[in-house]
Amino acid sequence: MAKVLVVEDDPDNRLLLELRLQRMGHDVLSATCAGEALALIGLHGVPDLAVLDIVMEGIDGLDLLMILRRLPTSVSMPAIMLTARQMLGDEQVAADLNAAFMLKPIVAADLTRAVDAALAA
Repeated sequence: MAKVLVVEDDPDNRLLLELRLQRMGHDVLSATCAGEALALIGLHGVPDLAVLDIVMEGIDGLDLLMILRRLPTSVSMPAIMLTARQMLGDEQVAADLNAAFMLKPIVAADLTRAVDAALAA
């Protein structure tokens, strides 16, 4: 069982991600924004995987991952970036940060494959 951090500002999407990850047997830490995510990491340590929404108020998911990549403890933490927008450059920035990229709506089987692949790497 892996410790997975979910950062998603939409409550319905966050709940779906939490439920899917828990059904996969993972321990889920959940946050609505970057500040909450950083506080959770401070309390519980670096997760085995981060699943981050790109579009959020304040610090977005890409910026949060950039912050995490600067910390020695999370420089190699696997990450999956989620977004409903199709902005040029988002996928490349995710790749540059060594993160998987998925478009919403998320299909359960695709999420399972992405999580398994990220944790196996």
